Amino acid sequence: MGLAISFKQIAITTSAAFFLFYFINLSEDKGVSKRVLGTLYFIIGIVIGVASLFLVMSFYGVSVQDYLSGAWYILLDSGSAAPDLKTRMLNFFRVFISSRFILFYLFLYLFKLQYIELKNKYIVGILIWLAFDFIGVNASGYYYGHQIKQIFAPIVILSAIGIASFVEKKKYFNYKDHVYIAVLVVLFFPYLQFKNIASAFVKGDVEPSRTLGAWLESETKESDYIYVLSNDQILIKALYFSKRRSSSQYFHSIFINSEQSNQVLSRELKEKPPVFLLKETLPALENTKYSTDVIAFIQNNYTLYKEESYYQIFKRN
Repeated sequence: MGLAISFKQIAITTSAAFFLFYFINLSEDKGVSKRVLGTLYFIIGIVIGVASLFLVMSFYGVSVQDYLSGAWYILLDSGSAAPDLKTRMLNFFRVFISSRFILFYLFLYLFKLQYIELKNKYIVGILIWLAFDFIGVNASGYYYGHQIKQIFAPIVILSAIGIASFVEKKKYFNYKDHVYIAVLVVLFFPYLQFKNIASAFVKGDVEPSRTLGAWLESETKESDYIYVLSNDQILIKALYFSKRRSSSQYFHSIFINSEQSNQVLSRELKEKPPVFLLKETLPALENTKYSTDVIAFIQNNYTLYKEESYYQIFKRN
């Protein structure tokens, strides 16, 4: 759990679910003092897990302040959460109502029908897990793919229990059941994903970010810096594939939402000027969230070097 939290801090909600379940159920035959002691052991284990990963980072020169700033304090910045309730509701509707996520609701309904299973304390534990991770998924209000994945484990387990119990009680499928399953397959089969995977398998790896990253690596030295002037996924992944470091701790624009973050970015760009700047073609730099100081630094020190259909590369003069 400590390693999970190190990689994705919102896994704390999963830990909270375990704490509650442990205190209520797993240690029901123990006194309060032993339950508290057991919980303390678990917390110590999490701390050891987090600390062990930090030791690896410290070996590469990451200070305690850098770690706290980049992994924890940054979660308090304005860009870490949706700006208003309307945005949250629209994103929630997009993911949980108008997407194929609704497939799970059908299976969860089968689980609901098997109400006798709720007498099992471990089923209750999974429900607690689902409830806490649902809170975690909703924490930021953006509902990015990697955030939604957190809820998949408990929801899939509950769905599987519902399906298995349904099949066990009915003993066999009748004609209506076959039709029901066939309709589900037709409606919810991941056609687009299957097409993309099949195309990648036939054509081989032609991922544009990998190609761009390889080009950046060939045009720079290991000590050079690169900076991404957007939060475009292809450009961010190209930075990774280039094997080069970003000039700033704000290695893309999602957390550039305040005067303070712009000041930090401006300082770090000047201290570690990147050889190349990667930017989406639109919008124009003047219409982005960057401050006048950052824009002036770029305009005075960089020239458009290469342009593709959706991105531009600027090179230091």
